[in-house]
Amino acid sequence: MVDFANAGCTGPGEAARLRELFDTVCEQEHIAHRSAAADEVARRMMILYRAGVRDRTVYLEIVRPAKHRANGEKPDNCVRGSVPH
Repeated sequence: MVDFANAGCTGPGEAARLRELFDTVCEQEHIAHRSAAADEVARRMMILYRAGVRDRTVYLEIVRPAKHRANGEKPDNCVRGSVPH
């Protein structure tokens, strides 16, 4: 399980917000907390956090497809320009 408090957050409030968001994504997407998909969600969240993203909506839109990638599928909305990635 990811520990947002030790992952570069600026304080306990930020870590708590990331944890709550992680829990929300896992619940809505039916992702077990101890799974490859959950690890991918947490990894993507930390990338966004370190890039300065603080908007909850951005996190929800960007981290959700991680479940599909963990299963080897590409989500329909996973496109940068016109080249699927």
